[in-house]
Amino acid sequence: MYFRFIPRRLFSLDNDGRFHWRLYLLGICFRLKRRVPLPAPPNKWAKYKNLPIHSNRIVLRSVQDGYAGNVKYVAEEIMRRGLPYELVWIMTRHGLPFLSSFPPNIKLVMENTEDAYIAEATAKVSVDECMRAMFRGYVRPKDQYRMFIWHGHINKKVCSHTQSYGGFYQSLWWTYDPPNYVLCESRWEERIMKSICRNRGKYTITGYPRYDALISPEQENIRKRIRDQLGIPQQKKVLLYAPTWRSSFDLNSSIWDYTEALHACAERFGGDWVLTLRAHNLVYGARHQFKTGQSIYEASSVADTQELLIAVDALISDYSGILTDFYLTGKPTWIFAPDLKEYNDSIPGLYFPIHVHPASVAEDITSLIYNIRNFDESSFHSKVNKYLKDWGILADGHSSKRVVDMIAELAPLSSFGTVAETRFNN
Repeated sequence: MYFRFIPRRLFSLDNDGRFHWRLYLLGICFRLKRRVPLPAPPNKWAKYKNLPIHSNRIVLRSVQDGYAGNVKYVAEEIMRRGLPYELVWIMTRHGLPFLSSFPPNIKLVMENTEDAYIAEATAKVSVDECMRAMFRGYVRPKDQYRMFIWHGHINKKVCSHTQSYGGFYQSLWWTYDPPNYVLCESRWEERIMKSICRNRGKYTITGYPRYDALISPEQENIRKRIRDQLGIPQQKKVLLYAPTWRSSFDLNSSIWDYTEALHACAERFGGDWVLTLRAHNLVYGARHQFKTGQSIYEASSVADTQELLIAVDALISDYSGILTDFYLTGKPTWIFAPDLKEYNDSIPGLYFPIHVHPASVAEDITSLIYNIRNFDESSFHSKVNKYLKDWGILADGHSSKRVVDMIAELAPLSSFGTVAETRFNN
């Protein structure tokens, strides 16, 4: 008889804010030592609860390190309309190299600082895509609103659906500071979010604001600017390799002989091809494992992934949500998953078989090269259209508008004066 022993240390949150370690053995759950997980005592937030809410203050927070993500395009829509909101962006220390990417009229504050707590406590609306909310003890006023939007099409299991420790912390945030509104790209994502968020808040399918950039007709200037930034000649054709993160937080499975793929692209599509490499932001620290050189560029200096997708001509990825973003461009896409079985059995794992994607799947270099050389553009576009329809993905170029319309309803323009009258202060 075969017994499989899988010790999984998981956090189980109780109603009083405490949790148990849990051990799963042969399908039986054993509750172990009880601990108190308070990141801060409840009285830490007492000094913030009476701060006045600024009726024009909008707080933004992206899962990416620079001026990027869904919230970037929310900010862009607000500025395009000339709405008199005060925009405050809460950033991480990893975003410091990207300071120059932010517009001058967005105020930047560092996370986990007094300024960040004040911004959260006094904002009329916060728009967040990385679940970093106020911790236990902070009570959000009834006239203050928090929106949450996920940061990419969900292929990988997320939050409490995985065995990862992050699931506990994210559950804690949802428990003590749940969003008022959860904005989704599709019915599929809405089901996932309702499970993670314990069905709290109101769910609205708006589409991802970040999708708007990929189907906008005004892309040529972005393409030229990003290529100049990376030092890639404008006449070259660019293949992007963008693998997602692994639980090992290294890039070992993403190192292979990229030159074969470049030769295959040249044979199939013509032209002179170069490669650019983009690591997931969770493994940026390991990006030195990528070996750059002639015809191979590293693209971590580009703050916004959407702009990088506009600048390239084809994509190779694996289990990343970036695949769905790139499908919207109509450009050639391939999936290279050399560790498919191991990935399915590890953290985070996949919600559905990778082969449902319209892009062809290869588990070894030989198959990948074959797929590139035999790329069928007509069949690919047909599969992409079916994929977007089957998953109900809303990508019509108006997602940013829908989100800003919601913000304008929650923070009516008639309720405040100009930005100059309500500057950021304590």
